Amino acid sequence: MKNIIYELYKPRCLRLALKKEWYEKIKSGMKTTEYREVKPYWDKRIRTLYHYNNTPDFNKIIFSLGYTKKCLIAEITNITIESGLNDLNKTDPFKNTYAIHFKNVREYKTAGTF
Repeated sequence: MKNIIYELYKPRCLRLALKKEWYEKIKSGMKTTEYREVKPYWDKRIRTLYHYNNTPDFNKIIFSLGYTKKCLIAEITNITIESGLNDLNKTDPFKNTYAIHFKNVREYKTAGTF
């Protein structure tokens, strides 16, 4: 139990709140890439947590079902910048997005208790 709590509350994990549709697709394994627009907000979060600190302590992503206690934890395998159409960008083929690739998704029901 101590390892689970440490993993959930590590301050340097990338945390994302998702709508139920996307949460369920990740949970079922249908979705293995999460997209975020390349903007200053995401630059700061993603580059700080992953690109410049690419060590085992900084390779986790936590997806929460909205702001509930249910969450999924996965290992980040790669983060790339892609341009073109995808789940997030359905209209502008020249817009850049971060593509966060992940694997080994596990579900927990205690992430909201921080």
